[in-house]
Amino acid sequence: MRIGVVEDDDQFRRYFSGLIKAEISDSEVFAWASPEKCLSEQNILRNLDVLVVDLHLPGMHGIQLIGEVSKIFPDLDCLILTNQADDSSIIRGLAAGAVGYIAKHELKSIAQAIIDVRQGKGAISPVVAL
Repeated sequence: MRIGVVEDDDQFRRYFSGLIKAEISDSEVFAWASPEKCLSEQNILRNLDVLVVDLHLPGMHGIQLIGEVSKIFPDLDCLILTNQADDSSIIRGLAAGAVGYIAKHELKSIAQAIIDVRQGKGAISPVVAL
């Protein structure tokens, strides 16, 4: 599975990318520090299965990135990974094209969320679903 990650925190991005590689066998992970860098590599985006996006990013907001990516690559599944779990962010993220929403402190469930998304299921973090 080919997975993209857009996260501005270098340490968390490296940790998260390693976690995905460890938890999902045969996964290939591409990571970017900003939405602009991600969008500049459309040749990679075109071949991703899932794009995991943080909301609070430098420059373009994560929800805006998801909206852009969804227009260009409508078959690419986008999953939001963030600490922000307010109703407005959830609704805006899903309206922009995200198919799931996972809280950063629930990383134990991220591999399953990515697999669920690829199988056509939604992925909503239990803390968000409350």
